[in-house]
Amino acid sequence: EKCLIAKNFGADVTLNYKTTQNLAGKIREATGGKGVNVILDVLAGFLGGPKLENVNIAPLLRTRASLFFSTLRSRTIEYKADLVNQLKKLLPQFETGELKISVDSRYQVDWSDAKVWQETHTRMEANENAGKIMMIFK
Repeated sequence: EKCLIAKNFGADVTLNYKTTQNLAGKIREATGGKGVNVILDVLAGFLGGPKLENVNIAPLLRTRASLFFSTLRSRTIEYKADLVNQLKKLLPQFETGELKISVDSRYQVDWSDAKVWQETHTRMEANENAGKIMMIFK
């Protein structure tokens, strides 16, 4: 399902790392031997645990690749404000449909409704969502 969503957003090739046999070979084949840029969603990694099973990063370490990690928690208010202002500049592209967000589910939430909080978090931890989980506060 997640691969289909990526296709609908314009991906040329999608590969499910959990089910694709010879993933590295399929990536080389799909890219004419060039490889890909890799995006690691660290938040999802930490929700499921900070370990990636059956992932060999040795080939990456032999290249001139760079790994960047970031968290907003330790950033200054000024940095966060600048980030929000940059996002505001993109809003027209979301309105026209040029940029899209995949929404998996929407939950009506009350601050004190622990059951809904638990349900959404459990869904995310189990990697059952194929897009953003929206929590709409009453």
